[in-house]
Amino acid sequence: MVQENSGGKDAIFDLVGTISLLIIALLFISIGTRALVIGGSTILGVGFIVSAIIIAAAAFNLIPPFRD
Repeated sequence: MVQENSGGKDAIFDLVGTISLLIIALLFISIGTRALVIGGSTILGVGFIVSAIIIAAAAFNLIPPFRD
């Protein structure tokens, strides 16, 4: 038996995944910025910001997906 709403479910899962990745990226940017501004570790701050950029790029499919 074929599911009728499989396309709709896939779209919802994609939306939730994209929003989740963007929230994680925003969290990483805030941690990295805080580390840079308050005077914490510069390497750690830059690492968090670079990680956030990579996660955001993955959310928008600007880099190849991690799975295949």
